[in-house]
Amino acid sequence: MIKEMDIKMSVIDIINMNFKRKILKLKGIKNINMVII
Repeated sequence: MIKEMDIKMSVIDIINMNFKRKILKLKGIKNINMVII
């Protein structure tokens, strides 16, 4: 159960990161790494 939850959370985190990057690119923000970290 714990491993399955970790995998699901990891997938959600990856999707969220990709989503944030797309938004930042649309806004024209260059320091994407700063925002993600």
